[in-house]
Amino acid sequence: MGVLRKRFFSVDESTGGFSLERFSVKAPAWAKPGDTIEIEAGTAGSRYMVTVPSSAGPGESFEVDVPKPREVASDATAQLPLPLRVVCTCCPTIWTTAIWTLVTGNYVVHGLLRPVVHHPAMWVLGHAVLFLQLGCYLRCQLTHPGTITKEWQSAAAAGNEEHETCKRTGLLLPPRSRYVGKAGCIVLGFDHHCFWLGTPIGLRNRRFFVSFLWWSVGLVLFGLSLVLYDVWAFLPAHMAASLDAKGVDLEERRRHMHRAFGGHVGHAFGGGGANFADAMLGRNVFTSMVWDSPGIMEMAMAGADVSVVYITLLMGVGALDFTALILLGIFATWQTSLVRHNRTTLDSSDEFDVGTSANWRQVMGNSRLAWFLPILGDGPAADGLRWPRNPSLKDE
Repeated sequence: MGVLRKRFFSVDESTGGFSLERFSVKAPAWAKPGDTIEIEAGTAGSRYMVTVPSSAGPGESFEVDVPKPREVASDATAQLPLPLRVVCTCCPTIWTTAIWTLVTGNYVVHGLLRPVVHHPAMWVLGHAVLFLQLGCYLRCQLTHPGTITKEWQSAAAAGNEEHETCKRTGLLLPPRSRYVGKAGCIVLGFDHHCFWLGTPIGLRNRRFFVSFLWWSVGLVLFGLSLVLYDVWAFLPAHMAASLDAKGVDLEERRRHMHRAFGGHVGHAFGGGGANFADAMLGRNVFTSMVWDSPGIMEMAMAGADVSVVYITLLMGVGALDFTALILLGIFATWQTSLVRHNRTTLDSSDEFDVGTSANWRQVMGNSRLAWFLPILGDGPAADGLRWPRNPSLKDE
């Protein structure tokens, strides 16, 4: 039986998702045992380099096993009804579900539960950032990352194109490409398989991935800004006016609460009943530094027209926005740095660094107006099959 050339290990159950297809191959008349020939096999018509076995002479047939990739998620999704296809595209993983849950939480808290509607300019700005984030996300998911053509495969097999052999499958690969089992194809300019989005990031959708990250940063920054404005400026003034209209005396209420807590639970805190009352009223050391006196939680419990539940949700969304801002900001900055230096998540070398401007355009395209917009534009400047090298490293 023939074997795939330069196969790193046998393609069996240990390869994580591959089964085998057996094909009958006829050796060319010029081929002798031990020679390497190119064949086209598999359900996708992929090309492989195969070594002729010792049992097969010139013009004789022999059998060879080639990888049969498992069904990929996109193939399974394509068979679903339209509503389910939309759900699977928007929420392919639990992590994307978490992302949209945070987005929805911000929308509900700032848009639906807020006691006073935001200025129309804030609505326009917020929706613009949201639609740009959604657009870049959908472009990233629906744009194929790029793969090889049969013309390139033939040229590579003839030795006319730079290539390497995949150690897992025996497929011929252009530089910086990789066979991605979850996608069922060779991905050009492969960066990584994003487990958050459940999709491979390659040459043609990497720009949308980077744009999606930065618009996500902008969205959580916008949400966090609204939280800080409400906590520091809007809610204290709005709630104080509400209490004044109801004739509530906060100072008298506070003195009453201090007496109640001091008399009933002061002994449990070593005489610290008043401090316990401050904590229950939302007036501890932290809140005294963050909020003007009196605290918004205290005013909510005193009967202002803003509920404790709303304030709790507002602070919870703010905490999540702050966490997401730090994590997304770090990741987006790192991914942008990789693009600027023409590196990938899996390759940190400077072999393909040809200058910041050229590096950037190879991924983001030549049209500046389209760099961070969910439009195709003229696409990346690179074709993914041939990559210029760093001239300073040619002699090394």
